[in-house]
Amino acid sequence: WKPTMITVMLMIFQQFSGINAVMFYLTDIFKDAKTGLSPGVCALLVSVALVIATFISGMVMDRYGRTILLNVSGLGHVITLILMGGFYQIDPAAKWLPVVFLMLFVIFFSFGYGPIPWMIAGEITPNEAKPMVSSIGSSTNWLCVFFTTKFFSLLADAITIQGAYWFFAG
Repeated sequence: WKPTMITVMLMIFQQFSGINAVMFYLTDIFKDAKTGLSPGVCALLVSVALVIATFISGMVMDRYGRTILLNVSGLGHVITLILMGGFYQIDPAAKWLPVVFLMLFVIFFSFGYGPIPWMIAGEITPNEAKPMVSSIGSSTNWLCVFFTTKFFSLLADAITIQGAYWFFAG
């Protein structure tokens, strides 16, 4: 049961970091932020940062260890989401800030909470339990994806967009 609970909690933390809500709504986020760049270009920049960071993270994973990378990833998520909420709260003149903040957000995600929950699930689970734990973990992950993406816009309408970012930071 311990590997199952660890896997489930990591999957919940992964998705409630807001990664899929942000990625699914990237163009809407950048339209809303009025960055001065095409929302498609901004979304492309964030996506490229995600791909590059994911590639690099695979090379450093064993060097730094899972715990440190998860802690840095989680802290990075919190800081960048707080900054995103702050952007909407104070509406600064530097309209390009959401691009930078969300690029940092996906970079932090790629180094920790993106790949590590999937790796840990396989590493800590005994062979005879892997099919069940993997199924439960994957189901939990996709259920959380559904909830975070389905209710992101409703959450933003209910508690403002900055409130939604702060919710995911929490």
